[in-house]
Amino acid sequence: MDTWIDDEIRSREEEMIRETLAALKRPSEVQDIQIEFGEDHSGNPAVWIKLSVTNSVRPRSPAWNDVFEYSQEIGQALSEKRLRHWPYVRFHSMAQATN
Repeated sequence: MDTWIDDEIRSREEEMIRETLAALKRPSEVQDIQIEFGEDHSGNPAVWIKLSVTNSVRPRSPAWNDVFEYSQEIGQALSEKRLRHWPYVRFHSMAQATN
């Protein structure tokens, strides 16, 4: 957990992230979204938006393109919010999530 950002800021930013996600059109392949706060490899405040996607999402497939575009939209929208936590968007298959 990032030690130099207080809980109030973290809570406010999580609310902003959830509002941003709600405003975007989520592809049907995205089954779950998790938000995790912490520090990145440099020790700076970061937030990971983790997208769990169906097993049909394979590189170069139309489903993969949809999820990739959605992840880019999330990153762009959150960077415009000027959060104190740098947003990282990742996605993985549901099969990977259960292993």
